[in-house]
Amino acid sequence: MKKLLAIILAALMIAACSVTAFAADTTTVTYEVQPTYTVSIPASVTLGDAAVTADVTASDVILESGKKIKVELTSASNTASGSTFNAKNGDSTVTYTITGDKAIAVGDTVATFTADGSKTLTFSAADKSAATTAGEHTETLTFGIEVEDSIESVLAPALENGAKIKFEYQYNGRYSTYFEFTNNNGSYTLSSLEEEFNTTNLRVKADNPNVLILDVVCARGTYRMDSFCSTIEFDTTDNTFKFTNRGATSTNPPRKCDLISVSVNGTDVTNKLTDESTDKS
Repeated sequence: MKKLLAIILAALMIAACSVTAFAADTTTVTYEVQPTYTVSIPASVTLGDAAVTADVTASDVILESGKKIKVELTSASNTASGSTFNAKNGDSTVTYTITGDKAIAVGDTVATFTADGSKTLTFSAADKSAATTAGEHTETLTFGIEVEDSIESVLAPALENGAKIKFEYQYNGRYSTYFEFTNNNGSYTLSSLEEEFNTTNLRVKADNPNVLILDVVCARGTYRMDSFCSTIEFDTTDNTFKFTNRGATSTNPPRKCDLISVSVNGTDVTNKLTDESTDKS
């Protein structure tokens, strides 16, 4: 009995000696920084006989990567739509406009921020030609503020001096050509042109410096198409384009044109562009 007990105790001692304790050799420390920002909208603007300015500002901005703050003019108390605003006193009206990077209409984005900054809005001189009553005329502007995904503009580099932008273009469903422009201090010089095209030019839209307009006219060459023309607008802020004119009306059937590719400074950006044309046929 004593011998058996000794054997059992020895076995237990061996088992106890063979136990190994395992512990992690790394520690993960985490802290989540919450998004924060403060956007300040002017509480009031007093119109006069000359234009006045007011700033929309963003401060203490900490956002997640790939996000931006969007400030939108969502509504105006006396203006349902459009870019001519109405301050009223009863039926008496004083009109005015607001300009940022472009003329601002109800529903437009007036500013975007990814860091601390400000955007200046210009309020035009008051037009009191429709005013019939003396006294204060007012309108309440309502702004919406939200955080949304930030889009990397692949067309914006084309706005820089010295940039090159190249378009490949197809007409009549068969014939392809291309033209390339160089930005010379805001004016675009054509550096390459297929001979079938009579004229083509690239320009900045007069009322919006973020939009490029491509005009193409074909009236000579092997595949003659008299009066064939198209106009394409490219918005560099959101990577969109649209045909505002898409082919000749003097031919039967009308010949159509398509944008095949776009490259900026040698980089093809076609697959990052969205076609917002009304006519996509």
